[in-house]
Amino acid sequence: MTDIVILKDSKNNPFYPKTHTSAVAGLDDKLSDYDNRMINVELSNLVVNPLKWKGGNASAFGRKQYSDIYHDASKLNLNTLTIPLQIAAADASDSNPVITDYSYNEAWEAIPKAKRDGYRVILEPYPYIANGTVAETDWIPTDIEQWFSVWGRHLKNLAATCEENGVDGLYIASNLVHMESFTDKWKSLISDVRTVYTGKILYRTNYWVTASWAPDYVAAYENKLNNALFGLVDIIAIAAYFELTDNKNPSVDELIDAIYNVPLYGRGQNIFEEIQAFYDKWKKPVFFGELGIPPYSNSPEQPHNAFGDLGEYNESIQSNWFEAWVRVFQTQEWWLGYSIYTITDEKSVYNVMGRKAETVIRGQSLGGQQFSMSEVIKQLNDLKKQIAELQNK
Repeated sequence: MTDIVILKDSKNNPFYPKTHTSAVAGLDDKLSDYDNRMINVELSNLVVNPLKWKGGNASAFGRKQYSDIYHDASKLNLNTLTIPLQIAAADASDSNPVITDYSYNEAWEAIPKAKRDGYRVILEPYPYIANGTVAETDWIPTDIEQWFSVWGRHLKNLAATCEENGVDGLYIASNLVHMESFTDKWKSLISDVRTVYTGKILYRTNYWVTASWAPDYVAAYENKLNNALFGLVDIIAIAAYFELTDNKNPSVDELIDAIYNVPLYGRGQNIFEEIQAFYDKWKKPVFFGELGIPPYSNSPEQPHNAFGDLGEYNESIQSNWFEAWVRVFQTQEWWLGYSIYTITDEKSVYNVMGRKAETVIRGQSLGGQQFSMSEVIKQLNDLKKQIAELQNK
């Protein structure tokens, strides 16, 4: 009989579910948890560790219907969804961004359905610059005071709606590298958000580069690491587009070695240690808010590059990428999980659906203890019996 994976909760984990005052309610929750995670057994033979966030970022550019989000999420065996909501800027100097009405409506149509289907949901106010033609990493507002005032007002309003809809997490920013150093302004913004929202607050920082021969790069990393902003949020998220190797067809093991010692240009960067340092300093879980790579031969050198000469098409690069990062980090209690960039967008070079990476991702449970199917059924029956006995008392 095929084995599946069920995972035991640990009350030492900060994301362990809250206890209930009613014993029946507690058993109901357990039963629902098991039932929900049995849905995709026939697809993956694995149940995702409920303490980890195995997610996908719904594309801000692709299909927007919840049925499309659910299709990809169920095939990939995800338990967490990041839903974008566009905050549009006219150009990279705009200090007065606005929420697009259609994006707002799409997000709030999808979120209740995702919650109904048992997914964790993260709302991402998505920087949509020049109709999506300019990267958020290039955004430099001409009036930073006005920008924080406007962005903060949008965030507080969205946070209130998140609270009403039971949204699990809210990004206060994603990859806004030119605003990251304004720690006091982020502190004020976060305080305002916390007055209306009790869920998890996330901040996503962009990947970085260090090199043994480049002290300026090392100093920039140290400045990032010591930014008190990371101590103000609940979850430290990273856009994990780290540059690893110029090998055009690296194996999983070669990618793993590169995470510990980047061979590219002789950098010697130990990405694992540098990421762990964020947890060691701030004691906050670390989440790969974006994990992805185009399936092309030049991508291990520049996984963040979606344009230009990508090299030769090779699906193994993409599947090996997801396998390597999960193998390195999944045993770390402080590592919360990852979110695929991207789902619901078959036109994106980062699309994993229908490629080798889809199968690899579907089979990732992010750790746990194995039980046979018969043992799982027995656990379900025992829980039902306990509920019936308590209800009859």
